[in-house]
Amino acid sequence: MVLPVIIPTSWLGGERNISYVNNNVYTGVNMSVTISLRVDEGTLEEISATGMKPSSYIKALLEKELRKERSRNALRRLKAGRIGRKGRSCVEMIRQDRDSR
Repeated sequence: MVLPVIIPTSWLGGERNISYVNNNVYTGVNMSVTISLRVDEGTLEEISATGMKPSSYIKALLEKELRKERSRNALRRLKAGRIGRKGRSCVEMIRQDRDSR
């Protein structure tokens, strides 16, 4: 079974102001794209058992994964911009502080 999922085009890596679907031109900021996903009947039944429509369920999963990826990218940027300890570990600094008392 093929399940259509509509997502914003900005999720696909860039701004698209013009879309061509079946030789029709659509313009605007809030454009979306239909993605088809083939799943077996057992998976479809499990998704339906959650009480959500399959398209809503898949959209929620996509949004969750994108949030995770944005968090990972932000963490990488933060780690890349960290100031180093200039060769001293935390343990060494604590020992030096204790020895100085």
